[in-house]
Amino acid sequence: MITKRSVLAAAVVFGALVAFTGPSHADQKFNNKDLRGTWGFKAAGFLFVGPAGHTPASAVGLNTYDGAGGCESEAQLNAGGTVLALTSDSCTYTVNSDGTGSQQTSFGSAGSFTTHFVLIASDETFFIVADATQPGTTVASGVLKRRK
Repeated sequence: MITKRSVLAAAVVFGALVAFTGPSHADQKFNNKDLRGTWGFKAAGFLFVGPAGHTPASAVGLNTYDGAGGCESEAQLNAGGTVLALTSDSCTYTVNSDGTGSQQTSFGSAGSFTTHFVLIASDETFFIVADATQPGTTVASGVLKRRK
């Protein structure tokens, strides 16, 4: 049964939560410096392998960001049971003021990828990956966590 007392208690709890949440995410201003440092990541999805189609893939690795739009990426990629060590030939990124952003990474003959991300906390980012040379073919998602 809903009483005036329970409605008042709920209103007080809600008011306290709103008062202590601080500024909204829309008020925050992000930039490239928010990714500076080394981050570990894991990702899973499907990798496009040409005429053969798609194969399940997963990866773990490290991304290192310089705070100015440059980065390096190293990963262990499991594509259909074959594990490959990858190191980026080139890597750049941009963080938008709303905490979203993108990364362009080339792994030479292994391909180039576009990563779209959103900063969730100062130590966590969610991302999705797409093949930069053949859009719509590679699909993967994952989590990036800042190393301490």
